[in-house]
Order: sequence, then C-alpha cells, then structure tokens
Amino acid sequence: MQSRIDQKKNPGIGNQRATKRRKTIAQGIIQEKIEIEIIQSWLFAIAQMWETGNIPPILR
Repeated sequence: MQSRIDQKKNPGIGNQRATKRRKTIAQGIIQEKIEIEIIQSWLFAIAQMWETGNIPPILR
C-alpha cells in the first residue's frame, strides 16, 4: 500500500502545465491517496491489536 501512496504523492501530472482538467485529475489522485492512507492506518491499528492480543472477537 505504501508504494501506491508514494506514487500518488507525486503523480506525473504534477509536473505538467496546470490546466483545469489536470487540476481535476490531480485532486482525484490526492483524494484517493488520502483514502488509501486512512485504510492503511486502520489495517496498522488492527495488526497492532492482534499482536497485543487486544483485538475484539468480531475481528478475529
């Protein structure tokens, strides 16, 4: 997941001349990066709960 996040932090479109269309595309890429980061943080939290033995039964 981290490699996808890193790719979206610096998309190739960011180095091109800014147009309305490219700005819209870049905003979508940034939003997707944020969503992936949130999911990644949830997965890290679940993994940490698993390792410490504090995971709720529903997640086992």
